[in-house]
Amino acid sequence: MKFVIGFAGIPHDVYEQVYKKRDAITTPEAEFVSTPLKPYVFTYGEEHADFFSNEFERRIRDDHHNELADTAFAVIYINHDDRSTAAFRKRFFPSTLVVSVDWAIEWGSPTTIRQSGNRLIDCLIVASKTVRSSLGPLKKELTERSNKTPFLLPPRNFRSQTFVQTLQQLQENLVVSGNKTETIRTFAKTFERNHPLRQDDPRKPWFFVDDRNIRFRAPGRDRHAFARPDYSGDHSHACLLAGRRRLGAPFDPAFHYDCTRGQENLKASFVKCHGEDELELEGDPHLNIAPNDFVRR
Repeated sequence: MKFVIGFAGIPHDVYEQVYKKRDAITTPEAEFVSTPLKPYVFTYGEEHADFFSNEFERRIRDDHHNELADTAFAVIYINHDDRSTAAFRKRFFPSTLVVSVDWAIEWGSPTTIRQSGNRLIDCLIVASKTVRSSLGPLKKELTERSNKTPFLLPPRNFRSQTFVQTLQQLQENLVVSGNKTETIRTFAKTFERNHPLRQDDPRKPWFFVDDRNIRFRAPGRDRHAFARPDYSGDHSHACLLAGRRRLGAPFDPAFHYDCTRGQENLKASFVKCHGEDELELEGDPHLNIAPNDFVRR
């Protein structure tokens, strides 16, 4: 498995020191992607999040033949413990795994700053190992159990009081767990207490039911939907990333849910993958909804 790992929030004063150790921080299977904070700046601005988002999006945009099917994305960020850190982290949910590092630069002589930089390098090495150990089991869950896992559900159009919270808690716990596979299954079972996996016909795939009684049926082998980059419309980079990655792990870009409610055509309000406004849509009889909330008839 390969990895593209962003290293965020590194102060300008130690960035070159960290960059020179990039091969020790990662492995040959992991690509080191980073940019320093501006001099005398120790908070996250929009441009810092934009840099990493653009780096991930560019790789997906250029992947015309799904050659990145075994490549995971993650951002390791320094926790500056302020509102800018929370906003930075939020930018990558639910497409990219984020892992925090608790470290602060120690000011003083050049030797003191260099020693502080060495401590950061040690922290980044540990965090990089955490990323690599977490994303393999998650990818296995999303690909080998794609028709039964709850973790590919669209977070905005699958109306639930627990799903987004469960996904966030999975990310928090996965990176500190000693048994990644067990942690994934535990959170799947926790979610299924409120939205049990159901089957109404042994010839058809399983499905989940949201709070509006809409059935989200996995596609089985019928995977005709595809999350292609589309710059002719108003799709954002976040749409594209969320259509290919869930918490950093790759999944089949053709995966989608066939959504129905009762025997009639499904008619309900849905949000677009890139907007806030709800639209009244009607299926024939169902609607296709991708993990990134893209909806089509």
